[in-house]
Amino acid sequence: MSPSVSEVVRDASMLLHEIDPAQRLLVFRQASEQSIRSAAFIDGRTDIWAGPPIALPFSAAAEATTRPAFAVRYIFHMSFCGSTLLARLLDRPGKVLSLKEPNCLVDLADWRAAFSSANASSSDFNAILPFAARMLSRVWSNDEQVVVKPSSWANNLIGDLLAAADARAVFVTIARDRFLEAVLRGGRREHDRDARPPHRARPLRRGARGTFPNEPAVS
Repeated sequence: MSPSVSEVVRDASMLLHEIDPAQRLLVFRQASEQSIRSAAFIDGRTDIWAGPPIALPFSAAAEATTRPAFAVRYIFHMSFCGSTLLARLLDRPGKVLSLKEPNCLVDLADWRAAFSSANASSSDFNAILPFAARMLSRVWSNDEQVVVKPSSWANNLIGDLLAAADARAVFVTIARDRFLEAVLRGGRREHDRDARPPHRARPLRRGARGTFPNEPAVS
C-alpha cells in the first residue's frame, strides 16, 4: 500500500526529487541515509533509489507545517570551485547532513526562469518553494543541521531561498580566468548538464547568470 501524504512529507528517506508545475506534481524518491551521504550528487545522475517514484499533488504542500529544529544552511557557488568538497567535509552523521545538488531545486530554477522571462508570476511557485526548503530540512537525527549545496544552475533561487529570516549561506566563487580554463578544459559535469532537453536548459542558463553579489555574469 502506498504511504499517505503525511507519511511521505515526514519521512527523511523520502527525498523530494522532481517538481512538475505543468502537471502540478511533487515526485518523491526513497533513498537510504547512507546512499544520500555517499552519492557525489543527488540530482539523479547516481541511482540511489530504494523504490518507485511517489507522486503527490501540489496540495500536499499544506501537510508540511512543522518547522525544522535548525534553519537550513546553503552553499551557493560557481562551478569548478571546490563546493562539493566543502559539502563532503561538512557532512558528519548525527551532526551535519549535506545534500549535494538536489534536483528539485533545479526544477524550481527552471520554473522561475520560465515565468520570469514572460514577466509573469506564480502563486504556486510562492507556495512550493518554501515547501521544498522544508522537505530538504528533514533529518534522521534531531540534533543534525542540514547543509544544502544547490546546483549552480539553480543560482537564480538565491534571493528566494535566503528570504527566510533564519536562512544563512556561504558563497564560493572562482576567479574568472580559472573558471574559463576549467570550462575550456571540459568535464563530465558540464556535458551531463548540456544533455538536458533544450526547453529546460535554455531558460536555466538565462536565469543562473550573474546572480552572486558583486559578481558579474560570465559570458
